Amino acid sequence: MAEKVIGTLKDYTTLDEAAMALARMRMHRTVRNASKEFLLRFLDVGWSSMNKCLAREFLPPRRQWVRPGPKSRVKKNTGQLQVVSIMRCIRAHEKYGTLEATDWGGRLVRLVADVQRRVRECDISIAAPRAGKVPKLTVSGRRETRDISIFDNPADAILLSRTAAYLRDWFEPVLKAGKCCYSFRKSRKLTHQSAVGALCRWRKRHEDEELFVAECDIQKFFDNIRHDVILKALDRYAAALGNLDTAAREVVCAYLRCYRFGETDGVAFGIPQGGSLSPVLANMVMAQADEAVLAFASEGLFYARYCDDMVIVATDEALCRRAMNAYFGALDELHLPPHPVADFVYGAKYFEVKSKGPFRWCAAEQGTPGCAPWVSFLGNQVRFDGEVRVRKDTVRKHVLKIKEEVGTAIGLWERLGGNFRAGVKKMSFYKAFRRRLVAKGVGYLRAGPIPKDGICWASAFPNLTKNAVCARQMRTLDFVRERALGAVRRVLGLKKVGSLGLPSSYYGYLMKVERPTNMARRRVRVLPYSEL
Repeated sequence: MAEKVIGTLKDYTTLDEAAMALARMRMHRTVRNASKEFLLRFLDVGWSSMNKCLAREFLPPRRQWVRPGPKSRVKKNTGQLQVVSIMRCIRAHEKYGTLEATDWGGRLVRLVADVQRRVRECDISIAAPRAGKVPKLTVSGRRETRDISIFDNPADAILLSRTAAYLRDWFEPVLKAGKCCYSFRKSRKLTHQSAVGALCRWRKRHEDEELFVAECDIQKFFDNIRHDVILKALDRYAAALGNLDTAAREVVCAYLRCYRFGETDGVAFGIPQGGSLSPVLANMVMAQADEAVLAFASEGLFYARYCDDMVIVATDEALCRRAMNAYFGALDELHLPPHPVADFVYGAKYFEVKSKGPFRWCAAEQGTPGCAPWVSFLGNQVRFDGEVRVRKDTVRKHVLKIKEEVGTAIGLWERLGGNFRAGVKKMSFYKAFRRRLVAKGVGYLRAGPIPKDGICWASAFPNLTKNAVCARQMRTLDFVRERALGAVRRVLGLKKVGSLGLPSSYYGYLMKVERPTNMARRRVRVLPYSEL
């Protein structure tokens, strides 16, 4: 398939593209509020939608959406169907010339015209983002929050979203040539699990050789990126690739002016977490580190990076050390502080060391220095013999998430007096709530080999292998979920309800997604980077 021709930023801010960006903003807000809205539908509180996204003012109301037919609904989750329905309505109005006759359509046309004028005249200014917080679970169970930046102005949100799409397409040839970056790529098939799968396949090709590993993580990555480094990287690749739209560079400059995490000696640093442009700019900066490591590229060296997490594996210790030193040298030039490389003795504290290496990847007993059987990478742990399991902290966080979901349901039900809406039975609510937990954990109830109805926790780990550790992890999750559902039954005063059985269990999912011995590829689901 021929590569898409990269035009100008104006080509990315058409009415259709802008409407699609707004529809996705609305869909993401709906997903964030889904849990509470699900509960309020059953409770007698005069339910009304919590989706207060400003994008709704420029989109058709739900009752006017044009739903796709049965064939068009295949392999689309609820969020995708929502976006498709909105866009079908907008395109129908465009076809018949009635878009501006509607209140929302008139607002949409005027909004897009304003964005296009700003791009055409290079009149770029971005309002400072609103500080927000999102919940963050810790392994200890202590409730913490993550600071994010929220761009409420719809025109700014569209401009940033479409500029990010333009720069991602423009910069894709650099990342494609490197074949080592898996974060925030143009292709949706490349995810963090693609990087883990590539590591597993490379290890299999070299399973008879001695392997050495280096790992590195950067301290507070987005908060420490310097603005001058970003602009130097942008100008550097503009000279190499050419055809960079002047308006796109102006958007980047305005984006950097609207936010800074701090300033040292007159140099600002930090880019907004939650901003559309931040991941693309991060890839541009880190591409310099990729190039430094790829200078040592050979069949005996594996290098993969997802955002600020990287792993190097080599068949020669000296080669691994040279590649690692090159990576750290590049970070020093970029003024990015890595976690210090620490020596370790394999044991309980091994996985707490952020940066380490080179160390031998082989069978190792507790207390062995400089050797380890497991490599931890992006929520997975890969053993020297090819076995793959979920990282223990990831399992613990999911356990806490299940308990939190149930605790929120019970707490809200009790605070609102324990009254359901007219016609809603306790058993109906319980079964709907159980289906929701199953869907979020292992996919919707179905007998097929892999759930295709949406993203779930288990389907985000397609590289797992059938082994005793994984089986124990999945059975633990099944036990926790059943105990949590038991608490819901006791609060509602219901008798014990039969289990849904193996098809809806985490352990059953592990049996279905077991990878064959030839490590063939499977379809990958994406988890947000913050959940890793």
